Parts: sequence; C-alpha cells; structure tokens
Amino acid sequence: MREYTLNNQKYAEEGLIAFCKEQLPKAPDWEKSHLGIILEFLSDKEYIETPTSGSTGEPKVIELRKELLESSAKLTASYFKIRNDSRVL
Repeated sequence: MREYTLNNQKYAEEGLIAFCKEQLPKAPDWEKSHLGIILEFLSDKEYIETPTSGSTGEPKVIELRKELLESSAKLTASYFKIRNDSRVL
C-alpha cells in the first residue's frame, strides 16, 4: 500500500481516507473541495471527474485519468524543484 504525506503527516492510504472523511463535515468550503479531490483520487475509479470552466461554451464534466495527473504532478514538482517536505497541494 502506498504512503502519502499531508501537512508533514504520513498516512497509509486507508488512514488518509479516514482523515479526509473525518475532516470533511467541519472543514471550510475551500478545504472541502481539496479533501474531496483527495478522496476522489484515492477511489477505485481510474479517473477524476471535473467540470470545465465553460469559457468557450456550455460547461461539461470531463474525465482526467489519474495516472496522467500523477505524471503531470511529478513533472511539475521536478521542474519547480518542490521537495517532499514542501507544503503544497
């Protein structure tokens, strides 16, 4: 099982899921969205659903494959020299 770090706290996948579910009801709106994304990323689906902005037409829901999101995040972290102990989401 994979290990994740959130705010310098290490979690096994099940622990991170439990933490997010516990925090969700009492979190401010901006944080609820972040916790929801974490929960969706850790779900069994191979993709995350997200709405488009609608700037070029009617907004629609698109599917983003998790493996591609993870690859993009790793490349971004490498480019900006973000270390494992950095506090970013």
